[in-house]
Amino acid sequence: GGERALVRLEPSGGLTVLIGTQSSGQGHQTAYAQIVSQQFDVPPERITVVQGDTRRIATGGGTGGSRSIPVGGASDAGASR
Repeated sequence: GGERALVRLEPSGGLTVLIGTQSSGQGHQTAYAQIVSQQFDVPPERITVVQGDTRRIATGGGTGGSRSIPVGGASDAGASR
C-alpha cells in the first residue's frame, strides 16, 4: 500500500530491512525492527534497518502525515511473510 520494503537474510544470520521512509526521530527504526523480529522470531538487535537509501531500494513514499508506521509497517510485515 504505497511503500516498498525488502527484508534480506544476511550471511551472519541477522536481517536487514530496506524501506523508503526516513525517520526524523519518530522511532520508525525501532518499530520496523520489532515487526520483523516478531515475524522471524529473531531478537530486534540482530535486525538492521536502512531507511531512505535510494541506492539500495529505488522507490519509497517518504515520511509525512503520520503514514510511515501504518503503511511502512504493513509493508515490513508483508515483506517478512
